[in-house]
Amino acid sequence: MKHFLTITFFLISITTFCQPIGWNRGFVTAGHDVDTYTIRVNFIDYTVRLLGVDGPELTQCFGKNSRDSVMKIIKLKQVDLKFGGKDVYGRWLAEVKIDGLALDSLIIVKGWGWNAELYGKRFKERNQMQTVAINNLLGLWFYQANCSPWLFRVFSKNEKIALCPCEQ
Repeated sequence: MKHFLTITFFLISITTFCQPIGWNRGFVTAGHDVDTYTIRVNFIDYTVRLLGVDGPELTQCFGKNSRDSVMKIIKLKQVDLKFGGKDVYGRWLAEVKIDGLALDSLIIVKGWGWNAELYGKRFKERNQMQTVAINNLLGLWFYQANCSPWLFRVFSKNEKIALCPCEQ
């Protein structure tokens, strides 16, 4: 019994505190918003925050539409993901690919979110994708008064009404 408890504690510790190394295969079980998902890898559910993109909040213009659009493509689908560290909310930061395509790129090119990387190797590429989405009024870019989620999060209720009006 003593050995059983020791082994059980060890296995729980590994699955709770260790991050998977390299690329992992899993499937998306839930979408919290356009850039945060629950992904199951080896029977363990991870709350994953997608790197390189920031999506509208659910209460923001096009927020639910963006999430639902992404989920139509990825829900219960097999994805590949590469874990980074954790953010301040305890979510795993990760790159995610579906059928070899980077999910962050798909979100940006469809107009479902913003390029959130201010520098780095993929900044220019993502910015070009975002410019195409803006010029073609795709997704959230159809709404003239959309505002970035990093501003929306800090605005008061009155500022949100005045600066981020939404007619969906």
